[in-house]
Amino acid sequence: IREPLMKTRVQLKCLEASMSQGIVTPDVYITKINLQITHDRKLGQYFKDKGDEEKSKLCLDKVAVMIAEVKELSSS
Repeated sequence: IREPLMKTRVQLKCLEASMSQGIVTPDVYITKINLQITHDRKLGQYFKDKGDEEKSKLCLDKVAVMIAEVKELSSS
């Protein structure tokens, strides 16, 4: 559990640094998130079609978090 958490924290710090330096703009970030939302929705549907409800729910929960993040960034 600790290793994935540390990886996520490092990725967050890198993203924050990139955004503060102007390397990644909010528009670029939102575009990338929207692409990931599309991918994860398809992946969730794939798992659902295969009967793996647990993995499907995991994908769709991730999609919900990303949608909320896009809405938050769009309203800023």
